Amino acid sequence: DSFTASPTFFYEHTNLKASTANTVPLSIKATDCRGMQVYNSNAHSTNELISFGQDLAPGLYVLHFVYQNKVETVKVVKQ
Repeated sequence: DSFTASPTFFYEHTNLKASTANTVPLSIKATDCRGMQVYNSNAHSTNELISFGQDLAPGLYVLHFVYQNKVETVKVVKQ
């Protein structure tokens, strides 16, 4: 399994992808630097390229990805 967020510093959006041997449901939650939840979705799957952050204000965000009883966490910055 692998997880990517590219780029982690972005202006318009960042691309997210969790790669797994088999495609499974993927939950994404995002919080801002104050700990407020700004995004929550169960509408994604692993092995899907996800464009993220278009509707967010500039700032630091912590993304949590849950799939197959695993949790991946990454920080991204919208400039």
